[in-house]
Amino acid sequence: ILEQYEDKTLVITKDYIGEQMQFSNISTDFNTSTIKEFLLEKILPMFKIAFGDENIVEETTILESVHDKTIYGSYTGKIRLITYDEATKYKKILKGKLTGNYWAMTSFSSPGTDIYVSVGKSNGHFSVGAHVYDKNEYVRPVLCLKNDIFLFII
Repeated sequence: ILEQYEDKTLVITKDYIGEQMQFSNISTDFNTSTIKEFLLEKILPMFKIAFGDENIVEETTILESVHDKTIYGSYTGKIRLITYDEATKYKKILKGKLTGNYWAMTSFSSPGTDIYVSVGKSNGHFSVGAHVYDKNEYVRPVLCLKNDIFLFII
C-alpha cells in the first residue's frame, strides 16, 4: 500500500510482474509504450479476476517529465506504472529486497531528447533513467482499489 485516501487505496505490486522488458520502441510517452499495452492486455485482466473490475478505480495521472515539464499530457486508466514524483514520495515504502530495476511511467527528458525514462532501484532510489530500448528493467504495476474491497479480504 502506497497511500490510503477516503474512498480508495493506491497500491503497487510487491513483486515484479513478468520478465524484463523494454519500455517502448518509439519514445518515452507512456501512452504509446509497449509497457502500457502489456499492462492493459496481460496484467489488468488478471487483476480484474482477482479484485473484480468494479473494485479497480480509474484514475488520471499527469505525464510530467522529471524536469517538471508536462510534455505528454495525461493518462487515464485502471493500471499504470509509478511516477517519478510518487517514487520520491514513497521511497521508504518502495525500498525492499527486490533485485533489479523497474520502469516508471515518467520521462526523464524533454521533447527532442526523449530517449530516457526514470527507473526505480531496489534500494528505493530512482535513477536518471534508462534508454527506452533497454530490456533490463522489470514491470511493477500501480493501481487504485476501492477501500471497501478490503472488508472482503479480512
